Amino acid sequence: MKVLEAGGASGVTLQRQVQLFASVTLLELQIGNKPKPEQLAPFLEGTMGSDGTLALTREDWGALDAAREKMSALIADPKWSIVHGGHIAMTCLTLLSLYDISLLNVSYSG
Repeated sequence: MKVLEAGGASGVTLQRQVQLFASVTLLELQIGNKPKPEQLAPFLEGTMGSDGTLALTREDWGALDAAREKMSALIADPKWSIVHGGHIAMTCLTLLSLYDISLLNVSYSG
């Protein structure tokens, strides 16, 4: 969240960007590569809801790219060397649960 907040987002915009970041990251961890649009759309609807998905803007996608670059740089730092996909997945689920606690009851493979 701090990475996205540093980009200037707040309120509903920050919420949308956090949900987008967590959702896309979770899906990538689950399938092992960059998701195709036909994989991404239903997953986003499941994690963000149809209203949240429809509200996404170009700025949200830009913030996603910037946050992912910062995350990649962070986990490349030697002091973060023990961080792995499981840690990142749990963090993403925690971020998503801030806005919808029912997501903790869903099973994600991968």
